[in-house]
Amino acid sequence: MNGAKPGIDSIVGSAVFNILFVIGMCALFSREMLHLTWWPLFRDVSFYILDLVMLIVFFLDNVIVWWESLMLVGGYTLYVVFMKYNVQIERFVKTLLLKHRSTVIAMNEHRKETAADGSDEASRNHNGSHKDLRRANSQQEEPSESQEEAAQENRPLSLHWPQSNCGRGLYLLRLPALLPLWLSLPDVRKQESRKYVVLTLLGSLLWMSLFLYLWTWWAHTVAETVFVPEHIMDQLFAHVNLPVLLTALIVARRGRSDMATSVSLGSNIYEVTLGLPLSWLAFSAVHGWALLDISSTGLSCSVSLFFLSLLVVFLTLASCKLQVKRLLGFSFVLLYGLTFLLSVMLKSHDGFRAYCQSLNA
Repeated sequence: MNGAKPGIDSIVGSAVFNILFVIGMCALFSREMLHLTWWPLFRDVSFYILDLVMLIVFFLDNVIVWWESLMLVGGYTLYVVFMKYNVQIERFVKTLLLKHRSTVIAMNEHRKETAADGSDEASRNHNGSHKDLRRANSQQEEPSESQEEAAQENRPLSLHWPQSNCGRGLYLLRLPALLPLWLSLPDVRKQESRKYVVLTLLGSLLWMSLFLYLWTWWAHTVAETVFVPEHIMDQLFAHVNLPVLLTALIVARRGRSDMATSVSLGSNIYEVTLGLPLSWLAFSAVHGWALLDISSTGLSCSVSLFFLSLLVVFLTLASCKLQVKRLLGFSFVLLYGLTFLLSVMLKSHDGFRAYCQSLNA
C-alpha cells in the first residue's frame, strides 16, 4: 500500500520464526515438557504448505492479480470450514487409521504359532495392564497439579510490595508495564469485574499495539546508536511476531501444548491467506484492479530454507515422539538463529544474492 514491493522472504521468515522460535521458547518457558498430538500439527502444517505453495506459484511472475488474492482468501475460508467440522473429520481419520492398524496387527498375529501367540498376548496384556494402570494413576494425579496452577493463574493482580529481595527486583522491573494496565483495565479474574471482559479484551489489544510500537521505536534507536546495519533490523522486524509469541507462551504455561502450536501455525495461515490478500485486494480495488508488483528475489533460497527447517522440525518431533523437552526447545531457538543469520547473508552479501537470482532465472 505504501509503494514497497512485498517479498517472499518476509513471509517465509515470519513462518520460520513462528515454527522454530515460538515452539522453542514455549518449551523453554513451559512449566512442564510439551506433549503434542499429531492431528493438530498435521492439520495446520498441511494447510499452510498448500497455501504457501499456492502463494509461491502466484509470485513466480512478479505480479499479483486480484483473482489470485481472492483465491488465497478462499483458502482461508476452506480452513475455517474445515475447523468447523474438525472434530468429525478427526474422528473419521483416526477411525480409518485404527481399522488399518487393526488389520495389520491381525495379519501379523495370524502368522505366529498358537503357543507363541498366546504367550506373547499374555505378556502384552500383562504389560498393557500395568501401562494402563500407570496412565490412569498419572491422569488422576494431573488434575490436582493443573488445578493448583490454574488457581495461581486466576488470582487477581496484586501490586503489594514483595518480601524477598529477588521479588522486589522483579517488581521494580515489571512495575512500569503493570501499573498502567492495573489502572486502566478491569481485572476479569475478580468476580465483580467479569462483566467487563469485552472492555478488557479491547483495552489489552490497544495496550499491546502501544507496547509493540514503543518496542520497535526503542529497538531502532538502540540499533542506530550501536551502528547495527539497517538491513539487519529490517530482517528482524520482518520476522519477529511478538503477539503470536506472547500468546503461545501464555497458553503453553497453562499446559495447553497443542493450542500453543496451533496459535503459531494458525498465524502463518492467517498471514498468507487473509492478512496479505485482503491488503492486495484493497490496493487493486483502489487502483482500478491494477496489477500489484511484488518481488520474488531470493524465492528459491527462502523457500528451500523454510522447507529444510520444517523437515528438521518434523523429523526431530517424530524421533522424540512429539515430546518437546527444554533441550530440544533450546536447539530449535539455535536453529532459528542460524536461519536468521543465513537470511541476513542472503540480503547483504552480493555473492549469495547473485546466486539466488540465478536460481530464479
